[in-house]
Amino acid sequence: LRKPETFTLHLDAVELALLDQVRSKSEKFFRETNRFSELQKLVTESVDEVKELRTEIHSLQERCVTNVELVPIMDNTRADLRAISRVMEGIEDVVNCKASIASLMSVGDHLDAIEALRVARSLLAQTPEQES
Repeated sequence: LRKPETFTLHLDAVELALLDQVRSKSEKFFRETNRFSELQKLVTESVDEVKELRTEIHSLQERCVTNVELVPIMDNTRADLRAISRVMEGIEDVVNCKASIASLMSVGDHLDAIEALRVARSLLAQTPEQES
């Protein structure tokens, strides 16, 4: 076996070699850490800018595109409301016929009551497109 002093000398040599390696690597490590921090800051700033741009684009779309898209939607709604109005007028006509049939029957005017029934049936047979 060798003397403990020999092992100590070898251990000291290994320790010095490790220290040199750590010193050279740590400098590179800290340099890369700084570069990583700068890159992280740049990415954070870029993300913030993208968020601001998205907000601005959304605002522009609401002011311009949405208003343009609303025109045909509102036109379709207007057409639907007109169709509903025509149907409601038809319903009102049928209700009026019903009331007149009851009053005609009560006074014994059966021919006019039958005519009112025929009119009511023709009103019920019509589709909204036929009324226009």
